[in-house]
Amino acid sequence: MNDSTPHIVDFARYARIAAENHQREAALSQAIDNFLREQPTQIECDTHADQKRDLAVDDTKDHCRTYPSNPDGWKPTYYSCPICREEHAQKRLRQAGVPEVLLHASLDNWKPKDRHEKQHLADVSKFAEEIRRGFLVLLGPVGTGKSHLAVACLRRFNSGVFVKQSSLLRKLRATYNDRDASDPIDRCQAASLLVLDEMGLSGGGRDEAPMLSEILSYRYERRLPTVVTSNLTWNELASELGDRLADRMREAAFRILTFDGASHRAAMRDAYFAGKGQADTTTRRNGSKSKSCL
Repeated sequence: MNDSTPHIVDFARYARIAAENHQREAALSQAIDNFLREQPTQIECDTHADQKRDLAVDDTKDHCRTYPSNPDGWKPTYYSCPICREEHAQKRLRQAGVPEVLLHASLDNWKPKDRHEKQHLADVSKFAEEIRRGFLVLLGPVGTGKSHLAVACLRRFNSGVFVKQSSLLRKLRATYNDRDASDPIDRCQAASLLVLDEMGLSGGGRDEAPMLSEILSYRYERRLPTVVTSNLTWNELASELGDRLADRMREAAFRILTFDGASHRAAMRDAYFAGKGQADTTTRRNGSKSKSCL
């Protein structure tokens, strides 16, 4: 037997609940704002006494909203100081395989010399900050900033793998006689961002082309972000890769950028001898703000 009694919606009850929720939200927001006003906007870094840590307003709000019924347990969150952020960033880059001389590299400290390089910098920034998939290919003579910009992408991704083609081949061959050696192909395939530096400098051997194909095809098929640098022209690099792999890379490339200006290394000579790649003397501008000092 069907129940033909009409269902009556209690709109007044729903309106009352909505009003009560709104009042609770307004009261919580006011309490959080009052809490924030009571906190110092900066505190000293425990590690670097001359450096300040800024109040992380949004993170503190998130913390407070996690414990809305326990305001006595609220605690402010502070960003790491600039030096701690840089040390943390360089530690990540070192773990990714970046050489010491490039640990300082960022999008902010690469200085374009002309409008073409300015556009290249904009394209690399867009890849690192917005696109974050597919291939970015950086071509040109030595010293034009390709590796610097590749490492700068790693900074923005916060994790990844940096490896030269020649080093990759040596690591692969080390696995032939050592079962405990880690497989570099697996690591490159799984990397959140892979930077393959100095591609095209062939070490020779029948295992090199299959190695590159296995890595790059895997990343192409899964749209994984990959930065390739090379001193070769595109036609020369395509010849090294073979038609099939070169065609895939061209299809998946956000940009294929050619750097043809003068070397940047003369301008970086003073920084090299000053050791600005070292964490204790690095510039203090870059890296995402982390919430605690190392």
